[in-house]
Amino acid sequence: MPINDGSNNYCDVKSLAGSLYRPTRYEFYIPELPSLINSTIGEFDFRKEIQFSVESVFFPSRNISSEPIKLAGPVDEIPYEATYSGDLDISIRVSGDFKEKILFETWMDIIINQKTQNLNYPDNYRCDAVINGLNMKNETVFQTLLTQVWPKSVGRISVGQGLTDSIATMQLQLAYRRYFITYSEDVRNIGEPTIAWNKNASFIIDKINHSRRYGGQFLDPRFIDPTSEFNAGSDFNPDFIKE
Repeated sequence: MPINDGSNNYCDVKSLAGSLYRPTRYEFYIPELPSLINSTIGEFDFRKEIQFSVESVFFPSRNISSEPIKLAGPVDEIPYEATYSGDLDISIRVSGDFKEKILFETWMDIIINQKTQNLNYPDNYRCDAVINGLNMKNETVFQTLLTQVWPKSVGRISVGQGLTDSIATMQLQLAYRRYFITYSEDVRNIGEPTIAWNKNASFIIDKINHSRRYGGQFLDPRFIDPTSEFNAGSDFNPDFIKE
């Protein structure tokens, strides 16, 4: 069936089918696991050890929450908050040595100690994750970076006498803070990820200055003491925010 491309030029559907994305061409990995995991179970290369085990995952979505306001005429929707699509659900094949189960159980133990129930610091158990969309040549054509990732739920592994020809799988839920599109073949679709305290984040600076003019107080140690342990090793300069 011919399709009009908008300029009275017609092309064949078959020629367009080759440009469609195949959902079986993907890659999910964690570039660098929290250091406490490696100190517990030894050096672990997620991309090498677990990548094949990831049976299914999805590219996350996001929404913008809005509030209806009626002044005159039809109701107007005013956006006020960005929201994301909840947890990242992953189906994982389980290896004969249960290395996938051990990895994520160990990760959860780092978050909350099973014996003491003590909660660890977020920086000690959160990391980034990457989802790549690949073409038929295994080249990355689209990449999403998820930030502040940690395991929220490690599912059960079902066993039974009737599962002779089955493969054991495990459901996993990863919580994350937000995501960014970090690569696309069409560079027009890529924006720079905004880091909360980046000196180039003019919107955040404007919000801080606006609040200060109306008596707002900011007790973040990076504003109080640039030599504090929290700020050690960073290039953060609190002087860039002016009244």
